[in-house]
Amino acid sequence: MALALFTIVGAFIFAGWVIYTVLFLAPWFPTRKHDIDRIDAALAWRPDTLFYDLGSGDGRVCLWLARRHPDVTFVGVEMSFVLHAIAVLRCKISGLTNVRCMRADALRLSLLDADYVYVFGTHRTIDTIIRDKVVPQVKLGTHIISYNFGVTQWSGDEVCYDDDGFTRFYIYTK
Repeated sequence: MALALFTIVGAFIFAGWVIYTVLFLAPWFPTRKHDIDRIDAALAWRPDTLFYDLGSGDGRVCLWLARRHPDVTFVGVEMSFVLHAIAVLRCKISGLTNVRCMRADALRLSLLDADYVYVFGTHRTIDTIIRDKVVPQVKLGTHIISYNFGVTQWSGDEVCYDDDGFTRFYIYTK
């Protein structure tokens, strides 16, 4: 009886978390390696650059870029316990020292020192949460990279389309 109740409660909590992330933040939608390469090529990397990935999932973006840029610091921020645990494991296995994984609410995090902020979100997330909460707290010159969805009131400094003409990312500079 207790196990059945525990299972039912757990299922409701999990379902609630999925609904919350899909409606209010973003579902887990891993960035394709091909698109990480495109993002890498579009950014001007300097030593001592600080790159944040908000909603980093399994850490693939930070890890992929960290291998190519050992003099850059990468910080993956993820709320999901499961995805964060996977990212931490992948970071430890990789042996890279320029990647940190944080389990935190990205909206409560100080990004004053960020040079790049990468985010995947829904239209609602990008248009309201990122524009209204993240952008005001970053320093002038910080680049915000949005995968697939742009901010409707901004044209973006650069919009990069894939060969398929569909997958795109936007780069905004504060």
